[in-house]
Amino acid sequence: MKIAIIRRKFTPFGGAENFILRMSSGMAALGIKFSIISEAWKENTKNITFLKATSHGLSRYIRLLSFTHSVKKIISTHNFDLVQSHERLLGVDIYRLGDGVHAAWIDRVKKISPWYKKLWLNIDPYHQKIIRTEKEMSQDKNLFYVANSELVKNEIHNYYKVPKSRV
Repeated sequence: MKIAIIRRKFTPFGGAENFILRMSSGMAALGIKFSIISEAWKENTKNITFLKATSHGLSRYIRLLSFTHSVKKIISTHNFDLVQSHERLLGVDIYRLGDGVHAAWIDRVKKISPWYKKLWLNIDPYHQKIIRTEKEMSQDKNLFYVANSELVKNEIHNYYKVPKSRV
């Protein structure tokens, strides 16, 4: 079996990263081939094949599009049995909602922001792309979610009508 996990960047103190490192050892013992798709990952990680996804561009919006394109290209050239993502991407099997629902976060920020920031949040292409991707992901009946809290579980249901059976 071949499993891929997508995590944009490695952070040594990150919970998701430590989970991935622990999980890879157990999977290797079961004979499961384990790949990480990332822009940057810890060097010489035992039991993990690192597949570098690139991103470039002057704005975070362009870098997001570039990263997404790079990941899709990697996935299409490998024959993974399961793809789990810690990033908002279409075409994955499992999405871990570690950062929560972006649309809900935007709504919380708007409540405490001055009018000009509210306006920017409504038109910023980066935030709009993330919200569109979340919505498109919610319509994929084959996608399952892992929520890290009841709050996040309720948000994905309330914002996008994702059945609780998929979370």
